[in-house]
Amino acid sequence: MQGWIKLHRKFIGWEWYKDANVMRLFVHCLLKANHQDNNWQGNMIKRGSFITSLDTLSHELGLSVKQIRTAISKLERTNEVAKKGQSKFTVIQIVNYEEYQEEGKQEGTQKANKGQTKGKQRATNKNDKKDNNDNNEEEYYYSKGNLKLSEEEKEKICQKYDVLILDEYISRVENWKNKHKVKSLYLTVLNWIRKDEKQNQSLNTNQQTHSTDGVQQWRPIRDATF
Repeated sequence: MQGWIKLHRKFIGWEWYKDANVMRLFVHCLLKANHQDNNWQGNMIKRGSFITSLDTLSHELGLSVKQIRTAISKLERTNEVAKKGQSKFTVIQIVNYEEYQEEGKQEGTQKANKGQTKGKQRATNKNDKKDNNDNNEEEYYYSKGNLKLSEEEKEKICQKYDVLILDEYISRVENWKNKHKVKSLYLTVLNWIRKDEKQNQSLNTNQQTHSTDGVQQWRPIRDATF
């Protein structure tokens, strides 16, 4: 993920600041929240919100699911975040996101910094190629063991899906028991997203014609590797 967030020094005086798990989770939510509205599988994920799951947060923060659930409960109690469960995922919304991340100046600065960074990277890469003709290593957006996703592959996926969606599916693959069988992280992630889309469309169709009781339990698709 690229970019940055604002974090005011008054955060030190926040009531949950000394609760390590709650503080870590809240900062993590600020880092993962959408900075603009995005559509995913027919669902509008608003600015200041993001999709996730308890298992995903547990893996990302190195905390148990019970610790994550307790921390979210505390944040909900003081109206810091709101949690909305869907059939396949959970949406977490930072209630006062605009107070933490003022829009306008930040985005302009981010774009300027991003442009400067890309320019410096291009210049650096150009110089590196001159000095090291044998350096042809590919740049990766994600690389861990046999799971690799190049920047080019990441851009292809992000032409249709938000980067937060991509990160969510990368995390699912990383937590999958058969991840060692994955030959192409790009194709596996893309395949899982598309299958989830089809299932979601089928679910929406069924809900329009049949009434249902209770909440359908979501089981991640893990039947195809590439």
